[in-house]
Amino acid sequence: MPSLRLRREGKESGGSPRGGRVRRARKGARKEVRGMVTLIEEPVDVAAVFRGGKLRPTAFLWRGRRYEVRRVLGSYRAMKGRYLELYYSVMSDNPEVYELRFSTQGMSWSLVRVHSEG
Repeated sequence: MPSLRLRREGKESGGSPRGGRVRRARKGARKEVRGMVTLIEEPVDVAAVFRGGKLRPTAFLWRGRRYEVRRVLGSYRAMKGRYLELYYSVMSDNPEVYELRFSTQGMSWSLVRVHSEG
């Protein structure tokens, strides 16, 4: 059964970025986890709009390239101390899924990780 591999800028590890364990698909599950998750944790410039009272990213600039957000796959919010962080899983024109984070602590955006087929 293929397992999920995590890589931090060229290094592979078996754990999550927060020191926990990577969850693997249950035996007999219909979908298998395939691909690789690359941890990035870099600041990015993001164009965003408020739509229906919610913040939505529309494009981001990473390493000199502009990525148009074609689809927001999901979002969630988490507290980091007393600051709110908003997370968005987005797709562009390529098969990768990008996880963006907006932090109210510094009012800044970061690219957290990239999910790609492996």
